[in-house]
Amino acid sequence: MIRTLTVLIAIFAILVILFSIPGIQTFFGKKLTNYLNETYDVDLSIGRIGLTYSGNLDLQEVFIKDHHKDTLIYAKAIEGSILNLKEITKGQPELGAVAIDSLDFNMKIYEGESSDNLMIFVRKFNTEKKRERSSFVLTAEEVTVENGAFSYVNENISNPEVLDFTNIFIDAEDLKVDGPDFYITTNTLSLKEARGLDVSNLQTKFSLTETQMLFRDFNLETQDSKIMGEIALSYTKENFSDFENKVDIPAAFTEADMSTNDLIPFYKEFGKDHTITFDNTVLRGTLNDFKLIDANILGLDRTIIRGDLHIQNAVSDPKNFKLNGKFDNLTTNYYD
Repeated sequence: MIRTLTVLIAIFAILVILFSIPGIQTFFGKKLTNYLNETYDVDLSIGRIGLTYSGNLDLQEVFIKDHHKDTLIYAKAIEGSILNLKEITKGQPELGAVAIDSLDFNMKIYEGESSDNLMIFVRKFNTEKKRERSSFVLTAEEVTVENGAFSYVNENISNPEVLDFTNIFIDAEDLKVDGPDFYITTNTLSLKEARGLDVSNLQTKFSLTETQMLFRDFNLETQDSKIMGEIALSYTKENFSDFENKVDIPAAFTEADMSTNDLIPFYKEFGKDHTITFDNTVLRGTLNDFKLIDANILGLDRTIIRGDLHIQNAVSDPKNFKLNGKFDNLTTNYYD
């Protein structure tokens, strides 16, 4: 028993030493790159593959291009533990803890196309090959991301730059990529939004499919605001190109204290240092035409709104902004 253990430790030590040699790291990086590119018709590269003393796989300079040869994903370093080597050959990697440094993630729907570049990339792992394969499934028990950036661009809408986040930090668990579907639970997520919103923490059970984006147990915090509830986005491939007008966004806010300081980056007419409170309020509709049902809104100075509100043209056509309502109580003053 002791002799066997000694042999195993010696083999592991040799592997660690070998995989610490740059030439060998580069050799295996090219081997894995060529295998994935030829087998699945993708365009990715891995600069080096190493093995840490803790037994984790260490990937350096991971670069994935989309179908237009633009950057889809880049990571300076990815370190993770592999739970099941056999499943990797089936296209179903099972990972333990994964740490990603300097992640640059760029999702994009190109002009005239209905699917984003990430969905097109993932679907390549599900196509029929010369021999039958299982669908691509990737799981990870824990995920951390430092120094991350994310952008989402849709060239088919009037304002193409939908999302632009930097300084992303993520501590998450239960990651699953099942073909085009994506699931993750975030324990900590902080970021800076390009227009000036700083999110100090976002906790949620997030899922993304080809027809729905769901935020369960949603809890978002900034320095001045806190929003709790559940949000769902329902769509089809066809109407996603007209996100503002055709994507349904049913949401229920159990508790929301929203500071006008966080709203000013999106609508500069708000005054500073006021808080708007939503209590058990339901939202139905699209970004450009939605209703607040059974709204209970307090805030600004002395404003109270209780009832149903119908808001139109708030996003794409502010000059034709409309607000109608059926109120049980509407109280305000000149200064609000």
